[in-house]
Amino acid sequence: MDSKLLTPHLIELEQLLVQPATRLSVELLNRHLADDFYEIAATGRCFGKADVLQRLPSETPPVISQQDFDCRVLAVGLAQLTYRATIQR
Repeated sequence: MDSKLLTPHLIELEQLLVQPATRLSVELLNRHLADDFYEIAATGRCFGKADVLQRLPSETPPVISQQDFDCRVLAVGLAQLTYRATIQR
């Protein structure tokens, strides 16, 4: 995918993952997260896909805002999207 199209596409996917409808659905989370997905939380703790599929659908979804997106293409077929997130519980 062209890098000019890649950034908005990745942002759209990240924004989809913070929507309550997605966070509460095992089916949607399973569809949108890679099998080898992992997240490093602000606390430094790592979560894998199985953790997310078990935990998120049982939580009350917080309000999450995202800003300061930055996309870097690291190699052919590999990009990193970083951003700042604010969570209101």
